[in-house]
Amino acid sequence: MQSKLQASYILIMEMFPVRYRTITGIAALTSPAISYGLATGIAYFITNWRLQILLHAICGCVSLIGAWVTQESIHWLLSQQRTCEALSACRAIAKFNGIKLLPSIEMEVNEITDEIRGNLSSSDSKQTLVDLLRYRVFQKYVVIVAFAQYTAQLSIYGFSFLVAEIGGDMYLNCVIISVVDTVLRALSYCSVKKLGRKNMSLIALAMMGIMNIAFVAIRAFGSLSPAVKMMSIVVGITGRVFNGMFFCAFYILITEMFPTTVRSSAQGIASSAGRAGLMSTPLALFLGDYIWKQFPFLLFGVMGVFAAALCSLLPETKDRPMPTTIEEAARLAKKVKKSTTATTLDVRDVEMPMIAGNGKV
Repeated sequence: MQSKLQASYILIMEMFPVRYRTITGIAALTSPAISYGLATGIAYFITNWRLQILLHAICGCVSLIGAWVTQESIHWLLSQQRTCEALSACRAIAKFNGIKLLPSIEMEVNEITDEIRGNLSSSDSKQTLVDLLRYRVFQKYVVIVAFAQYTAQLSIYGFSFLVAEIGGDMYLNCVIISVVDTVLRALSYCSVKKLGRKNMSLIALAMMGIMNIAFVAIRAFGSLSPAVKMMSIVVGITGRVFNGMFFCAFYILITEMFPTTVRSSAQGIASSAGRAGLMSTPLALFLGDYIWKQFPFLLFGVMGVFAAALCSLLPETKDRPMPTTIEEAARLAKKVKKSTTATTLDVRDVEMPMIAGNGKV
């Protein structure tokens, strides 16, 4: 399931040009918050857990229809020098939108493929994660991305324990959290658009750390009164909100930062680090029984602030085209002026609206 979500997100991001990429990425990451509320409704009306699992499985099978109606990423096809398939995808998109594919677009697609073929040897066309890690700058980026993802996933379960203290009807609480999370994730579009991917990621990550530290301060120096309990709940919900905003910005940043040839592998590292964070949370919470009751949340807070500081070393990708090869991504990462080849590769971000639009150029 995680692999499917990861591949789907990369495909969606590669479908759209630069100016639509922010709203597309946030819309894709808002859907889990909506699904959380829908799953709560299913659990409320269908109490039999076997029927619940069956219904979720049916919904998953229905989503497989997308494999037959969705075109392959043109970015990826061109990076693999599969020109004919890229042109077929362009024609299919144009036909679906009821427009005619302009001959100039076909010429540009052929020119892009020729430029890629001229700058990559036959062995380089099969770039892997090992090739990416030969660059010191990407070694640093991979470590930072993995640590930030690990910390964020580690914190989200800590906030879930705080939110669990709300009390009352658990179904209503889950729906409220889903609605709040959905609205604020959607509103994070303005923040990501204004501040950029990197700045929004590090701000959200730092706020997650601060919320954990704030919880420690509230519980360590305050009595367990109803007011203190309510403050803890507010801190937990606020932390979850910033967690959602972090993922909205950070996944866009990762997708735009790594080249097409190894983008899935880089996303896989981040996803694996996140899964490791989820598995580590129960073990980290056990530290409270042996060291100090609030120690796990203090640890989450310090890690969150430290991860935010590390994210300041990542590049800003706002309004930048997606790099196709590792060499192109390295030039962008080092802030070297883009060569003619890199500029030519960016033409994909311009021609997609022509294909999906009204046919006028």
